[in-house]
Amino acid sequence: MRGVRDDKDSLKSVYLSKAARIYILGENPFDAENDSKNMACWNIAKELCVRRKGMPCFLMFSRTSSTYLFKQKKANEDACMDTVLVNRLESVAQRVLMHNGNESNPYPALDRKGITKDDDRMVHVVLYGMTEVAYAKATISAQLCHFPNFVNDDLSENVERRTKITIIAPDMKANMTSFIQPLQSLLNVSKCTFVDKETSTRLGRNEGESFIDVEWEFVNGNIADDWVRDLLSKYYKDSVDCGKTYLTLMLCQLEADKNIASALFLPSPFHDIRMKDGMVDFENTVPVFVYQPESEEMVKTANAQVPMFKNIFSFGSVKESYNPSIRQRIEEGKRINYIYHMVGHYDAIPEEKELNLLWQDLSYSKQISNIYCAMHIGCKLRSVRNQTMTDEDVRILSAVEHNRWNVEKLLAGYEPLSHEERVARLESKDRGEQVEDLEPTHKHDCIAPFNDLNKKIQKYVEIIVKNMKDISNRE
Repeated sequence: MRGVRDDKDSLKSVYLSKAARIYILGENPFDAENDSKNMACWNIAKELCVRRKGMPCFLMFSRTSSTYLFKQKKANEDACMDTVLVNRLESVAQRVLMHNGNESNPYPALDRKGITKDDDRMVHVVLYGMTEVAYAKATISAQLCHFPNFVNDDLSENVERRTKITIIAPDMKANMTSFIQPLQSLLNVSKCTFVDKETSTRLGRNEGESFIDVEWEFVNGNIADDWVRDLLSKYYKDSVDCGKTYLTLMLCQLEADKNIASALFLPSPFHDIRMKDGMVDFENTVPVFVYQPESEEMVKTANAQVPMFKNIFSFGSVKESYNPSIRQRIEEGKRINYIYHMVGHYDAIPEEKELNLLWQDLSYSKQISNIYCAMHIGCKLRSVRNQTMTDEDVRILSAVEHNRWNVEKLLAGYEPLSHEERVARLESKDRGEQVEDLEPTHKHDCIAPFNDLNKKIQKYVEIIVKNMKDISNRE
């Protein structure tokens, strides 16, 4: 039908309230007004479907700010709509970076085969370009890269084994403030460094003070500069020659041809393809991801047919933006919510109807939190090589899950209390999870080291970890 998606009469004419589900996608994700028109369409749809309960709706945004604003909404305001928010670039990043074992993923995992408690290697993600694409990749990497080798036997933090996210851009110094503003709550409590040709400056906390297991590095330079190429060569040496890190390079400029050129003319070690059993050995070869928003065919062809480019992968075309595993993660998020609600006391996961009733009572931010928790299940299971988990595994992985949760909340804009404020609140509460009291100031008393949480809160985290296989329907 011919019509306008933000016009009430157009939407009335298709009897929206009788739909099985609604997809609000827009015509052009690169249109500056696309998100606003999609939001207007959603508001009209909510009005037209007011008599429905839980109308399934997928709402797509392209901009980080749109996603952030929507996540602040309360679920009980929109009971007629069961909305799944899809940020196009976040969806692209998840499709590339998530390895949960429930779907096929041709891209090498950031942690490769998994990082166990005793591994010395850390993950190092390097992004070139200060763009929304880079922001999406950086934040999803920060959500996923939490590993048991950061956790000591006494559950304290091993500060030598943080995940490192490096962002390189020629205009970093001039535009850094606007780029990092959405990250500010996280950066305020993280190890954070600014690097240019002459200097290296600490921006965040001192290394030993931060309990966050992800550190950040912002490099002001062009990938064609000799000193930046030397820096990339050092990163390569730390990864492949010294075995200190698992390095992944992502080229995130907006122009497809510039990304291809940057990939083809990287320092020569990046084209050293090491093979094992007829396949590229990514334990000892650095994968290079190249943003191609229009078409991926050129890079796919090179990857398939040119031996020296077998470590180069394209990502990000509009036609491949949809992540087919999103529904699986939503279902896993509903199971996490149920298990948490039941405090682990259940015989079996109930039918979808019961899961949905609990799910619809959640604020959208808490729904997203459960979905992000589901995103990390594969990473945790790889860290124990999918074997039966011991009590010690559960103990360590509970601290890992809380480290992930800390970053999730900080990325959502929450701030931690001071140590003194946190201790006073936790001692005065039975459960310590009543964030509603703190929402006017957007602070959360559980953003803290795992050891600082009271035992009841730690128990809730352990319940989720113990039941990961039920949540993901794995044997």
